[in-house]
Amino acid sequence: MDSIKVINIGFFLACLSGLAVGYLSSLMNGFYAFSGVSILAALVLWIMNFEVVKNALDITPMRIASWIVFVISVVIIAVIYAQEFDFPLLPAIFVSILSAGYLFHTWYTLEPQKG
Repeated sequence: MDSIKVINIGFFLACLSGLAVGYLSSLMNGFYAFSGVSILAALVLWIMNFEVVKNALDITPMRIASWIVFVISVVIIAVIYAQEFDFPLLPAIFVSILSAGYLFHTWYTLEPQKG
């Protein structure tokens, strides 16, 4: 199947599901349905064009491992902020993303061999 057809069909289904759920339930639920179907269509496109995405993003095992470490460090820092420093949950997550992003950026700036 052509990528343009997947994009058009995905957008049409996202709009249709968002309108239907928005009409039957609430506008916010319609937005969630639209967003979910749009993300699902993007994932289908990503899977269909995996080699192109892999080459364009230069995905390597080391790069995947570094992003997994980044996500784990965000979770750990958020838990530390929330438990030890009594931050509310959303500000703890926001500050942990900023802190881990700073550490991640510093690591990649100072690392002699890029992942």
